[in-house]
Amino acid sequence: MTIEQERQPRDLRAELESYDSTLPESWKPDPGDILEGILARCDKADAGYGPKEIAIIDEQSTDKVWAVWLSPTVLRSEFEKHRPRPGEHIAIKRFSDHDKGYKLYKLVVDREVSEELPEFDGSGASSSSGTEGNGGIHGTDTPF
Repeated sequence: MTIEQERQPRDLRAELESYDSTLPESWKPDPGDILEGILARCDKADAGYGPKEIAIIDEQSTDKVWAVWLSPTVLRSEFEKHRPRPGEHIAIKRFSDHDKGYKLYKLVVDREVSEELPEFDGSGASSSSGTEGNGGIHGTDTPF
């Protein structure tokens, strides 16, 4: 690894100074809606039904920040599969409901296809080997 490829440390002080613990407005899409922006962070929040994972997305085209609740099974599965990291450019599309009634979503992440992703084991911790964490929800590169 060359010096240019080494991971630069994050400015943690600046992150904490700009952190806002209040949740932005929840994204409540209709079929066909697309949310595109930068994943600011992933967190957990409780809206009265127990803690749930949320993704905070900065929709740069509108300067609006959204809270995306990852409670729909398909949407959570998309995040588990693609493992977006804070700072990555992502887009989510809501499709018409499946015949069985559940909501359908697709997540795409703007990253190199060849980039290796950590494995998801369902425990909330990454099982990748030798990957340095950069502050995901559980101290890993991944938000879950």
